[in-house]
Amino acid sequence: MKIEKAFKAIIHIYLVTLVAVFISVFTESEEINQINENISSGFMGSNEATELAFGIMSLIFMLVFFISLYFIYKFKKSGKKLYTICFIISSLLTLVSGPYVMGEISTFLFELNLAASGAILVFLYFTPLQKKFN
Repeated sequence: MKIEKAFKAIIHIYLVTLVAVFISVFTESEEINQINENISSGFMGSNEATELAFGIMSLIFMLVFFISLYFIYKFKKSGKKLYTICFIISSLLTLVSGPYVMGEISTFLFELNLAASGAILVFLYFTPLQKKFN
C-alpha cells in the first residue's frame, strides 16, 4: 500500500514539474530568448510546413501522453505499455528538435521532471507494482 502511495506521489510530482517547466520556458530572460532565436532549430523548425506538422503531432502526442499517465495512475494494463512508448517517443523527439538553451530554474525543473519520469519507469518495471498491471 505504501508503494502505491509513493508511485502516485511521483506521478503528481511529475505533473507539477511538467507544468512548472512549461511555465518557466515562457519566463526566461531576454538573453536566453535571444540565444534561442539565433541557434539552429533542428528538424522541427526547418520550414513553416514542418513546424506546423510538428506542432500538430506534438499536441496529439501530449494528449496520448496524459492519457498514459492517467492509465498508469489507475493501474490499467495498457497504461504501462503506452507510457513506455510515449517515453521512448519523447526521447527520440528530443534528438530531432535541435538545441535549446534554458535558464537555471528551467533546467532545474526539467531535471526534476526527468528524475520523476525515471522513477515512474522504475516503479513500472522493477517493483512489486509491476504485478498490478498484469
